[in-house]
Amino acid sequence: MTDTPPYGLTDEELEELNEYFANNPGPYQFGLDAAHGLLTAVVVAPEPVAASEWLPLLIEDEEGFGDADLANRVLALIVRLYNSVVQELEAFTYQPIYAETDVEEGGTRLSPKGWCEGFAAGIDLRSEIWGTRLGSDPRLIELMDPIIRLSAEEGVLDIDVEDAEETSDEELLPGEQPLHEPPAGEVAETEAQEESGAPEHPLTHMLEPMSEPDYDAALNGVAAAVADIQQYWRDFRPGQDESFADAPKLIRRKRGGQWVH
Repeated sequence: MTDTPPYGLTDEELEELNEYFANNPGPYQFGLDAAHGLLTAVVVAPEPVAASEWLPLLIEDEEGFGDADLANRVLALIVRLYNSVVQELEAFTYQPIYAETDVEEGGTRLSPKGWCEGFAAGIDLRSEIWGTRLGSDPRLIELMDPIIRLSAEEGVLDIDVEDAEETSDEELLPGEQPLHEPPAGEVAETEAQEESGAPEHPLTHMLEPMSEPDYDAALNGVAAAVADIQQYWRDFRPGQDESFADAPKLIRRKRGGQWVH
């Protein structure tokens, strides 16, 4: 990252915040990449999400800080990171923060896993609204295409297409349930539907393993998808039947790697 806008964080400040998360893992073990994904989901959420809801995902309430000066410093950096997401989206300059991981062949590659985990955790904070709309409006699914593909590819979301067709009070988000094979008695019915030309669920094609070019395209498509999602919720606000309801938070996987913007 070279040209840092005035509302953003410098490379040194980003490294400082990343080091804090590494040394003080919160309940979700989030690093800077996941924190950025979480804040992004909060900013583009269908309705406002208070800091009192998302901050506990990043910092332990009782053990997060050793002293007042550290608390003030870290909170100030987190608030500025949040504001940078807001400003970058308005200025059409938003870019996700990905991790950089080593590869067996040598060198490094960008990994969106942490960012996707954070974004998924942000969705969880308004799971009922997201779940209801994803189950009823294919437009939102299409807008989220690169995020869903990368999340599935990285093992962040194990999407169950059958469960995604129906929503219930217990579902956190269509796609948060493990994949499962259909009962043997349903195989013939499924094949018959395919042969008859029955429309497949819009999530089905997103579960297929991606080629390297497709992966890179999805990686580069996240920024535009985030902007489109924000505009979608501005144009199609949630109704009263999609209002927020408390839901348990998911336990996320741990990751390795360093942040890269």
